[in-house]
Amino acid sequence: MQNKMQTVDDLLIKRDELTALKRDEEALQVSRRASGELFAMFHDEMQGETLMKLLNCLQGLSVEAFLTGRNNEGLTALGTALAYAGAGLKHWPSSPALLNRLNSLEELEKKIGARCTVLIREGEDGWAWPFDD
Repeated sequence: MQNKMQTVDDLLIKRDELTALKRDEEALQVSRRASGELFAMFHDEMQGETLMKLLNCLQGLSVEAFLTGRNNEGLTALGTALAYAGAGLKHWPSSPALLNRLNSLEELEKKIGARCTVLIREGEDGWAWPFDD
């Protein structure tokens, strides 16, 4: 599991570098890959640290999707992040980091002003991100 986490960390670093360079299309592709890994890892281990990385990834993915005109994907990433943050608070109600992330996601939702969608797992192989160009 440690090797997978290092791979995800490397992907998130690359995503952040691409975002800083305003290479949103490439950042979106990296976020898609990282989110797939993080979904699987979180559901395998149910660790708070993995959830926080997943939420970070989904929030970034939503912004990248909106910036590149992929509004449905942005709404799905944001809605899924909100749902996971809410569920996470039921398991870890005293987590200030999780509460802060939820607040950040809710602020983004207010800015967007649209109804979000939630990605729901279907079966064992249900963690492929449903958006691809």
